[in-house]
Amino acid sequence: NSGSGDLTLALVYNDIFNAAVTFNNTGSDVINVAYGAEDTEFNHNIQLNSTGSSGGIRFGQGDGTSILASGRTLTIGGAGFSSGDLRLAHFTQTGTTAQSLTSFGSNVEVYMETGTVFNGSLTLTAPEVYLDGATFNNTAIITKTGSGLNLSSGGNTFNGTTTINNTGTGSFLLAGANTDNFNGAVSFTQTNSNALYPAYSVNSNFAGNISTTGSDYKVSFGDNGGRATFTGSSLQAISGDADKAPEFRNITINKSSNTVNVNVPIVVSEEVNFTSGRVRTTSTNTITFADNATAVNTNNNSYVTGPVIKEGDDAFTFPIGKGGVYRPLSISAPSTTSARFYSEYFLEDSNGSYPHSAKDASIHHLSACEFWILDRLASSASVSVTLTWNTVSCGVTSLGDLLVARWDGSQWRDHGNGGTSGNTSAGSIVSSGLISSFSPFTLSSSNEENPLPIELLNFEAKVVGSHVELEWSTLSELNNDYFTVERSYDAVNFEAVSAVSGAGNSNIRLTYNARDYDPYPGVSYYRLKQTDFNGDFSYSGIEAVVFSSGAVIDMVLSPNPVINDVAIQLSGKVFKNPTLTIRDVRGQKVYEEIFELRRNDDRILVDMSLFSSGLYFITAAEGTAKVTRRAIKK
Repeated sequence: NSGSGDLTLALVYNDIFNAAVTFNNTGSDVINVAYGAEDTEFNHNIQLNSTGSSGGIRFGQGDGTSILASGRTLTIGGAGFSSGDLRLAHFTQTGTTAQSLTSFGSNVEVYMETGTVFNGSLTLTAPEVYLDGATFNNTAIITKTGSGLNLSSGGNTFNGTTTINNTGTGSFLLAGANTDNFNGAVSFTQTNSNALYPAYSVNSNFAGNISTTGSDYKVSFGDNGGRATFTGSSLQAISGDADKAPEFRNITINKSSNTVNVNVPIVVSEEVNFTSGRVRTTSTNTITFADNATAVNTNNNSYVTGPVIKEGDDAFTFPIGKGGVYRPLSISAPSTTSARFYSEYFLEDSNGSYPHSAKDASIHHLSACEFWILDRLASSASVSVTLTWNTVSCGVTSLGDLLVARWDGSQWRDHGNGGTSGNTSAGSIVSSGLISSFSPFTLSSSNEENPLPIELLNFEAKVVGSHVELEWSTLSELNNDYFTVERSYDAVNFEAVSAVSGAGNSNIRLTYNARDYDPYPGVSYYRLKQTDFNGDFSYSGIEAVVFSSGAVIDMVLSPNPVINDVAIQLSGKVFKNPTLTIRDVRGQKVYEEIFELRRNDDRILVDMSLFSSGLYFITAAEGTAKVTRRAIKK
């Protein structure tokens, strides 16, 4: 087109190009390709040249569509594309051949518009770029180099790994009116004095990782009221340069599974909507809520696991939790906008790091389930502190006796009860006044009410006839799967005797019982192993009992380890009809038989060839005499 009017192709009928085609525009107006007919087919390569005073080349600006055959390319021709604009609408590149559009003049605008689909990787570098409804099914590298402000309408879908760069001096704004969907990993990079704003005015969905780098300005998501929504079912990460960390105006966490890992400090200026899925932070890579920013809709499935920072002079509830438990801490409004507070929740006993024995006399006991860190990072503002509880808080039974406790570096201080809300199942307590020093906080009680710890009240072992009775009680339980009674002959090497199911979660006193019918002669040592649903476990203290049989007896096993048969030799007492019992490592009886011995040196032969490999306990008993030895089956 070298004239002064538009050149329009396929206005009424379809065009089919079976050989290579070059579009040259040397005039001041536009070449319109595939304008009105249904399909224009390009079965060979396409070259584009635009060197006139203005004009440009446009595809699919009416109802027509363009189809580039598999294995073919769309490129800039040798004359270059130095004027006008390139618009691709309803343009489909079939196949996976890589495409490159990079040789543009300093003022050219490139529009990727509705209905355009690239199935091969695309490298696009142009002064001005507008992303207005295209689909990129492969790797896409898109770079804006010019000085103009480019506000893309959005509505794009990125199914492969995507890189969006702004290397010019003009701003690059994405999703000005319609949602962009990034279904793969995306990297945003800006250099020079410019701005790169994804999710500018509306929501954009991110199902993969986000990475950002910058120079003078940070990459800012949702700057004009938009929102970044994390939707991926797999683990997602936010990464980038720590000194140019991304900023988010609004975030929604809406993941069916896994977390969003914050690998670089990020700032939220308005809101985080916790719908489903968790955000994981660290002490160096935090999420900071700016002045007036809020967290909404937090729940046991959606919160921050790790530290959170809050800036400003507004009251705030930290959206924190851990281990599937949302457990917020709140502060009242600081007196200055320069205030900065840091908080994190821990679902564990604080006693190891902050001894419970060191406490104000007004504190009867402290929670052994959980604690919070609350630190003031800036200003000298004092605030009241509100702690929360629910069914995993080790047992709240009396709201009026609850206290807020704070570790001051050497002991736990009583910060009183300024009021409670809720009930014994779930609620909150506020300190009785403003607090000016900050450190670990936890729930405590002024008396024996509110068990708070997962507390083993007692564990006892006593001889009853020829067996041992074992009994223990708990004041409260948290995620308690089961107990295992273990026995030892030397208080070092323990074996399982029996297993008893726990209550899971309980706020009342419960009593448990078990019996050991095969204690060792002489001294038997016992301990209790408590195992949580997640596999964590702990032990009680050791209890000992003594059997006095009146004679020293022994049992020798040969060979040991056992391959097939084991010969058992008893000594020290005349056994006549001993009962031989074999138990596995879990205390389950796998063999029992009564033998008749004619002489004291008779041996008992037992076939263990069909036993599974592992550790067994063989017991010979008759009357009050009993002896047990360990056998290893290979």
